[in-house]
Amino acid sequence: MNVFLFFGALFGFLAVGSGAFGSHVLAGMAEPNILEIWGIAVQFLMFHAAALLAIGILKIKFPHSSLLDWSGIFFILGIFLFSGTIFIRSLTDLDIGFLTPIGGFSLLTAWLLLVIASVALFRERFFL
Repeated sequence: MNVFLFFGALFGFLAVGSGAFGSHVLAGMAEPNILEIWGIAVQFLMFHAAALLAIGILKIKFPHSSLLDWSGIFFILGIFLFSGTIFIRSLTDLDIGFLTPIGGFSLLTAWLLLVIASVALFRERFFL
């Protein structure tokens, strides 16, 4: 099973569902600032779901790339910690906001690893 395609599809599904939940359920109950924060979490979830789908497709072509593996792992971790904590904080009183920046840093790390992987795979394919 291609775990990155699986999680990319799952997170895409959750992004659509959480966006609909925010628009149709939270819109009448939550403060405007909560709706704005919720929307940011939905956007980040969808953008990074697409990145995971791309990594899943790249892993089909380059199955032995550990850089792609680590990038995907950091995307999954970052999505849970960034969007996940925002969703939880929007719906509950749990004080887990300290995890959100760790999620953001994980997402940045994932993108950096994807950049490095793209350079390494290009060099491997055309120069070795």
